[in-house]
Amino acid sequence: MENIFIKEVSYKPEVVEYFLRDGFRSTSWLEEVCGAFGLVIAAIFGACIAASLLCLVYCLCAGRWESHTVIKTKPIRKTSSPVGAHGITHLAVIMDGNRRYGKRCGAAPLPSDTEKIAQVFQTLQLDTNVAASSVSQWMSQQYQQFLSLISHSALDGHRIGGEKLMAFISDCIELRIPMLTVYAFSTDNWKRPPHEVNVLMILFFFFFEQIRKLAKEKGIFIRFISTDPQQLPARVLSLMKQVECESRQVRPRRIVVNVCVSYSGQSEVRNACQAVVNKRIHDRTVEDTPVTTDEIKGQMLRSITQDAHEAEDATLFPSITDREPQVMLRTSGEQRISNFLLFESAYTEFFYLEKTWPTVTKGDLEDVIRQYSERDRRLGK
Repeated sequence: MENIFIKEVSYKPEVVEYFLRDGFRSTSWLEEVCGAFGLVIAAIFGACIAASLLCLVYCLCAGRWESHTVIKTKPIRKTSSPVGAHGITHLAVIMDGNRRYGKRCGAAPLPSDTEKIAQVFQTLQLDTNVAASSVSQWMSQQYQQFLSLISHSALDGHRIGGEKLMAFISDCIELRIPMLTVYAFSTDNWKRPPHEVNVLMILFFFFFEQIRKLAKEKGIFIRFISTDPQQLPARVLSLMKQVECESRQVRPRRIVVNVCVSYSGQSEVRNACQAVVNKRIHDRTVEDTPVTTDEIKGQMLRSITQDAHEAEDATLFPSITDREPQVMLRTSGEQRISNFLLFESAYTEFFYLEKTWPTVTKGDLEDVIRQYSERDRRLGK
């Protein structure tokens, strides 16, 4: 056996002789065969294998390997339960980028005749002598005239954004999201140019009529959240109350949509604190006990008709945390909260899309749901 081995490696007999004499008592034979550099490489390779094995053992012992695998492969599937398998019960959306969308489409920055837009706005506000049987035809005429004025301007992006909201509500119903809160118009938006505010108020008037029909068709409860409703045109505010009261009766109820109009998150917190104090004074329970977080939460997301429907609206939020959205989506690449749901979004997961609101698709919403399902929400634990 020794002769065969020596014959096969006879090109280096001194190494074989050393190996046969000393065996594995030292590593100098490996250094002779591989050289010093090869010995270093072999040592590093062995150390890497050992470190990998130690890391694997640690992960298995800590239970992290299994948990990470489950999170990354968690499926999103449809279910017959009221809430989808994704677990999102409340989605909030800042619908940003309507004007930018209009500009990117090559439209002019301003409508050609802002004075006529003001006239349409005044007509909608003041003309109350239209016969009930002719209201539909009259509104259609006003709307067509209005569209002709904004169709080639960047402000037409607001109209397209309103149509996107209609489609988005349907997407939420299909994906089994039971509550949607959207930021339609903030109190800061009153600072925009008068012609743009007029356009938005006119669009609200027409789109709220469309939402009224959509609510009956698809089982939607429309709630309007406004911290400063006095600034809204009287006819728009009246229509909002009508739509909300009518949609309260819709059954079966498939989704609750909170539309924030003339809304401010800071004002909502202030109003909530004032409401808690007023309630204590009314109940004659004014004491030195501090106001609790739950008391303030109970005053959040109050609709414009809630005072007359306290018991009914309390069922919308069976848990005090149900007012808090799990997910907030903002479009158009902006990464700020912009005075929206400041109190409610303490533990909300934020997602930002580069797309403008009119270009958002159902696939984008599904991607957000998928990413949410992969996040590890510990809520401070």
